[in-house]
Amino acid sequence: AAVPEETRRGHVLEISNLGQVTLFAGGGKYGLRQLVTHTPSEHAIGGERADLEIQLVHHRIHGGGPGDDDDDGAESLVVSLLFSTKSAKAPPPFLATLAAAVPEVGRGEGSRHAEVRGLSLKDVAHQLAPHLRSYFRYQGSLTHPPCSEGVAWFVVSDPLGITGAQLAALREVEGSNARPLQSLNGRQVRYVP
Repeated sequence: AAVPEETRRGHVLEISNLGQVTLFAGGGKYGLRQLVTHTPSEHAIGGERADLEIQLVHHRIHGGGPGDDDDDGAESLVVSLLFSTKSAKAPPPFLATLAAAVPEVGRGEGSRHAEVRGLSLKDVAHQLAPHLRSYFRYQGSLTHPPCSEGVAWFVVSDPLGITGAQLAALREVEGSNARPLQSLNGRQVRYVP
């Protein structure tokens, strides 16, 4: 099995080689491609950004999926988790593993890669599952170039915890790498409690 790999592309950390994960939503079938981090968050709830956003980016798998011809047309699906040092929730353990691997990719421009030992997608999924029940859903675009439309967003509504040290480690490499908040431009946002 491939070991998860952390890549710094400019000021964005991406985790790839996460294993085979398939998600079914809106009649479509999606495969997990990467985990991307942003400081601060690229989404705001009640006008307030969280300290960190982790986006689990999935891309559509064409052919053979249940309801393959009956989906909402989204080519990508992103499950987005917000993290705050103010949250009363304990940080999920995988954040410590992620933060510890950050020094391996260094700082500055350009791409660098490092293996992230001890990061299991199965463990990450188990740690996050209890927090995925309440979310906001909307159709939008990717938040990084080429900012393509056709993305189904699921933004978890209640931020999880992160320690100051974990946040500092991520910011050391990333800096502030979130795009400015975007207007809704007529998009419908649905809350699922």
